[in-house]
Amino acid sequence: MDTTSPRDFEPDPSELALCSSLTDFADAYGSDKGSIKHNYTRWYEHYLAHLKGEFFSLAEIGVACGSSLKMWSTYFPNATIDGFDIRHETKGLAAGYPNINITVSDCTKAQFENLYDVIIDDGSHVSADILDAFNLQFSRLKPGGFYFIEDTFCTFNPRYPALLPFDVPKERFDRTWYITLVDALLRDLDSNPKSVIESINFHPQLAVIKRKRDDHQ
Repeated sequence: MDTTSPRDFEPDPSELALCSSLTDFADAYGSDKGSIKHNYTRWYEHYLAHLKGEFFSLAEIGVACGSSLKMWSTYFPNATIDGFDIRHETKGLAAGYPNINITVSDCTKAQFENLYDVIIDDGSHVSADILDAFNLQFSRLKPGGFYFIEDTFCTFNPRYPALLPFDVPKERFDRTWYITLVDALLRDLDSNPKSVIESINFHPQLAVIKRKRDDHQ
């Protein structure tokens, strides 16, 4: 989780002009999704590059400084980008990006009003929060859509609880909450002919769940 106070950073336009890949844009905006830290963008491009130029909707749980929202907005100029965060100070970020909207909301307690083609959980990374958010929001994912869970290392990093700027009951950090979700998804995928899950993929610190395109639900 990025505990930095929200800061509306804008790169030099000349730097953006040199960007072509999603990683380029992530690095230009200072997002940790690129080569600065996690290298998630190579996987995001793998799964989502076919949407470039398309009209679709993306929701990201966790806004921080808004850097990844701006990255998505620039790389996918025709997309609708909705960010959700519990901090009220994030509301004024990315005001110059017409396809970005930020809502102050706890996504472990309040369900999205809209449906999305892509949902990204880059929220608290607390194990129980990951489970609660998924149980609320997966039904808001459109058929054929992708649900991403970032920073899964935090579910078993013993130093992570001390990094959070707010109090969380100790038991909610237990990795069992995340493992319960993964096990339930795998069991459903393996044994339920009517499962809405098409595939589950795991990459370093990143889980990717794809919903069937024709699940009729």
